[in-house]
Amino acid sequence: YASLSTSGKLAAKKVSERADLHVRAMAMVNGCPVNAIIYKVTIYPAATYVDILQGKSVVNGKTVYLDVTDSDQLELTGQLHPTDAKEGIDWKSSNEKIATVKDGVVKPVYVEENKVRTGTVTITATAQDGSKKKATVKVEVGILTKELNIQAPEATLASGKSMQLTYDTGKIKPTVDGVTWSILEGADYAKITAAGKLTAKTVTAPQKVVIMATSK
Repeated sequence: YASLSTSGKLAAKKVSERADLHVRAMAMVNGCPVNAIIYKVTIYPAATYVDILQGKSVVNGKTVYLDVTDSDQLELTGQLHPTDAKEGIDWKSSNEKIATVKDGVVKPVYVEENKVRTGTVTITATAQDGSKKKATVKVEVGILTKELNIQAPEATLASGKSMQLTYDTGKIKPTVDGVTWSILEGADYAKITAAGKLTAKTVTAPQKVVIMATSK
């Protein structure tokens, strides 16, 4: 696992798992040993990759959310692979004017009481062992949609006719407004645009269509 020169220089070799070594230094007088000291040296494998976890889920390359109406921080953890690589991860935020990170704990930046800067930051976790292995996750700071209601001028629609659907998010306005419209059931009988305009196709009998609005 290592080599040792006569001058006392210890050079570790590449290892795939942790290895514990014992190095003995011996004092000599007139060619005879008079004292010896034993040092324990641990050699760790270099990190091959890093995982960032939210809870038990790996979130590398994903976007996670810090909803400031629910919590004042987001906890992330880092895991090195192999798992017996030398522990230690450096955390960094791409924009500390929006959110800071320390030991994996992401906190929003308050510009005044009860008001934070909103936006998206990239959090980077880098192994401290010199391997330069790292992982990133995007954190969106703001207010998520708490309530979503679809509003329609009528509950029925004649063949070939259209109507405009709208939505309402209640009293708490989300940081990112807007919805994605889709037809959950009955796509053969109607179509809907990205702006929420619903148009009925020609039918010979009444048909049920279920519309879904998903917050952005």
